Amino acid sequence: MKRDAMQSSPCLSVVMPTYNAMPFLPLAVESIKAQTLSDWELIIGDDGSTDNSREYLSGLTDRRIRVYRNDLNCGFPATCNKLVELARGKYIARMDADDVCFSDRLALQVELLEREPVLDVVGCGTIKITSDERIVAVRCPPVSHDEITTLVPNVVGFIHGPNYLITDGSLLGRAEWFRRWRYDERLPYAQDFDLMCRAHQSSTYGNVIRPLYVYRQGGETGCWWSQTVAAYCKVHTLLNFGFYPGNRLRSALGLLAAVARPITAFVVYSLLALAARYQTQLLERAVNTVKVTECNQELSELIVGLRHRLLKHDDLAHTTATSQPLDT
Repeated sequence: MKRDAMQSSPCLSVVMPTYNAMPFLPLAVESIKAQTLSDWELIIGDDGSTDNSREYLSGLTDRRIRVYRNDLNCGFPATCNKLVELARGKYIARMDADDVCFSDRLALQVELLEREPVLDVVGCGTIKITSDERIVAVRCPPVSHDEITTLVPNVVGFIHGPNYLITDGSLLGRAEWFRRWRYDERLPYAQDFDLMCRAHQSSTYGNVIRPLYVYRQGGETGCWWSQTVAAYCKVHTLLNFGFYPGNRLRSALGLLAAVARPITAFVVYSLLALAARYQTQLLERAVNTVKVTECNQELSELIVGLRHRLLKHDDLAHTTATSQPLDT
C-alpha cells in the first residue's frame, strides 16, 4: 500500500486487529471515537472474519479510520505487526476489538509519555468484565518498571502464572518501540508475554494507575487447554530470554509458576465449573468492595454513553473510510 503523502501524520495511531468480534466491535470503535484526544487515526485489521464484521466495517465513514482485510485468517501477531507498519503516528496504541476504554485513556497515557521521556511504553489500570458486562475484577497496576517486571509478585501471582503487570491491549508507546519489538508470529499463545520479556531489559515500562481499559474475560484463551499451551510458551520464552545476570531469580520463580500453571488452572477451572450455578451470587459478592462499586457505576455510564453515540450515527460529517487488502 502506498501512503498518502498529502495526509499529515496524526499524534497517535491506534491499531486494532479483529477476528469475528461482533457484536462487541462497534463499542470498541466508538470508544476510540469518543476520546478526548482527537488527533488520532484508527487502523483496523480484519483478519478474515466470517461474521458480519465486514459489513459493519464497510459502513464506517469517519475519515480517521482505515480498514484493511486479510483474505485468510493470519492470526493476531501477524495482523498486529502489519498494522504497526501502516501506522503514521508519533505514538502507537493497542486496542482489542472486543474491549472498550474510557474517554481520557489515550490523553492520560500520552501525557505520561511526554512527561516522562525515559518511558518507552505504558499501560493503565483495567476492569475485567464478563460477556454481559458484569465486573469480575478491578486492577490498579504498579507504576515502576521494576514492579511491573516482577513476574511473580505474590502467591496469587504464582497461581496465575508469570506475568508482566502491564496489559497488552492497553499499551501505548513510542512508534519506534513498537517497530523494534514485534510480536513473534510463530507462537500460538502468550505472544504479549514473549514481547514484554524480550523487550524489558532494554526498555522502560510504566502504567497510569487509573482503570481506563475494560476487557472481557473468556474466549479462546479462557479454556484449560489454551492456558496450558500458553504456560509452555512462557517456559520457552523464559528459557530463551529471561536468564541473564540480575534476573535469574525472578525468571526461576516465573519458570516454576509457568510449569505449575496447568495444575493450578485445572483446579481453578474445576472449582469454577462446580460453582457455575452460584456465579451470580459470587459476582455480587465480588462487587462489594468500594473500588469495584465505584467502577461499576463508571462502567455502566461508559457503556450506556457509547451505545447512545452508536444510535446517533454521528459520522455524517466525515467522508468514507479507506478499505484496502492488508497484505498489499
